[in-house]
Amino acid sequence: MPLVAPKNGPSPQLLLLLTPPFSGSTAIAAFLAQLQGAIGLARRYEGQWLVPALSASNRWQSGIDVDWADVARKWGAVIDAAPADAMPIRYVIETSPPNMVRYQGVISLFERISVVVNNRNPFANVASVAYRMTPDLDDKTSEDRKEIIDGIVKSWIKRSALLKDIAQTETFPLLGYENFCADPLQVFETFGVQGPQAVEDYAVSVKDYPAQPIRNMNAEQIARLTAQDIGQIQDALSGHGDLLGFFGYSARLSPVS
Repeated sequence: MPLVAPKNGPSPQLLLLLTPPFSGSTAIAAFLAQLQGAIGLARRYEGQWLVPALSASNRWQSGIDVDWADVARKWGAVIDAAPADAMPIRYVIETSPPNMVRYQGVISLFERISVVVNNRNPFANVASVAYRMTPDLDDKTSEDRKEIIDGIVKSWIKRSALLKDIAQTETFPLLGYENFCADPLQVFETFGVQGPQAVEDYAVSVKDYPAQPIRNMNAEQIARLTAQDIGQIQDALSGHGDLLGFFGYSARLSPVS
């Protein structure tokens, strides 16, 4: 029996995006939120921030003990807090990246679910993570920079391998940041929901960027990488052809990203 349900009205449908960090999930969720009656449970559509057990420093460990009844209470409180005269909540959009290690628990809370797997070009993802998490990256020594880049690309490989296994095991559909940017409206079909009122040039707010229509930010992110960074990332990705190919990527940086 699902645990998250409003006091009045039908249980909302969970729209769960399984995605690595810094892979366009906020833009995807904000665009998807054009759906009537759609909400996010917390900032950036990441319900993990409402539950200490889901947002603690060990949140990427799959074996941590989670009190799902507590999660249901806290998430359910957000749903129940909607004003009585407001539009009924029909969809809950959830994108917390660590959900990929405990997605079964998340989906057990809802009566109706739709799950999509997302990823992003590894070069762009590494650049985005590196500069967001280490703003002074360009001031680091060559060795320190190399260590930072190495850790990030290894995380991309590990998490992408997990997402590939989930997508194949559960037969969840793939989206992909690049595909989304090329045709934002496809996100509704991928999730299997109707968005007749949606517009393609809908402006979304992501991080510290001004609100703007969806556009592919990969080239801008990749341009921040040095030749050494790119070579290092390519070396790390070599030997993972099957994984990269599953998501439509390559171990070599192509002009079109």
